[in-house]
Amino acid sequence: MNNVKLKIGALAVIAGLYSAGASAETATGVATANVLTPLVIDSLITMDFTDIAGGTSGGTLIMDDAGGVTTTGDAIVIGGGGGTALGFDVTGENGQTVIISVSDGVLNNGGNNMNLAMAAVAPLSTDGSAQSVTVGGTLNVAAGQAGGAYTTATGTAVTITANYQ
Repeated sequence: MNNVKLKIGALAVIAGLYSAGASAETATGVATANVLTPLVIDSLITMDFTDIAGGTSGGTLIMDDAGGVTTTGDAIVIGGGGGTALGFDVTGENGQTVIISVSDGVLNNGGNNMNLAMAAVAPLSTDGSAQSVTVGGTLNVAAGQAGGAYTTATGTAVTITANYQ
């Protein structure tokens, strides 16, 4: 009987040793987030290639971000002057980098179209105030392009997109 009690006591001690190693711990963690001020795009300046002619073989008008226009083929700017680049202001959180893209568009006049490929825009570093951005592009003028006023219409207008990087 003493032998049984001794064995039970030894088992209780051994079980206690193994269970003593198991313990529960808790800790708390913290979560944070910094929501940036939403980007604002405004003060839109309309891109204007002014008066142009396509000639018999057509060509392109390439506008830089300052409104200067160069041509290829026999497309010309009447009067030799420049145009007005697309312009807008971007306002965002101070010290952030903003990636801006401008979609291509189609200028139309009834059933006549001219494709407009917009130039790339360099990343912008914001300072908390409105920063002006100008964008050029390339207008494709067909041979014998029909005369008239051309504009981007609903569904073919260029879209400006700005996102924090």
